Amino acid sequence: MTVSKTRFTLPARGLLILWLLLILGAFLGWGVVAQPAGATPAQAQAGLFGGLLALGLCGGALLIIAPWRDHPASELPTLWLLVTVVRLLATPMVALLLYFAARPPMDFFVVGLAIAFLCVLFFETPLIALDVRRQIVAEEGPGVSGERS
Repeated sequence: MTVSKTRFTLPARGLLILWLLLILGAFLGWGVVAQPAGATPAQAQAGLFGGLLALGLCGGALLIIAPWRDHPASELPTLWLLVTVVRLLATPMVALLLYFAARPPMDFFVVGLAIAFLCVLFFETPLIALDVRRQIVAEEGPGVSGERS
């Protein structure tokens, strides 16, 4: 029985760029688009606060597994799934605590939180999957990836 020593990394640079774009998108969405759409400044601020909270928690949880370090190929999917579940559980709990501490307008706060969280999953999942696929193809070497039966 042989043990796989293949090690993969998460796309740290791509994830950093993604997080910066999502933060920029939150500011543009809630600062520029929300007010012409009829939201009051307090509502737009609550939506931005919820979005930034979700982005901060999701980014912080991802940093726990150190995406810039290499991990054994057998552990990386499990680690990422663990981080995703932790984010899924921690985000509503922290949001609830902060809601009762700051009392932002509830509907916009929750909408901002949900949009940011779903954007993280929507953009992060294919980014990681495509990068791991690229690493697998590079590990297999040329000619192996084109052979499918």
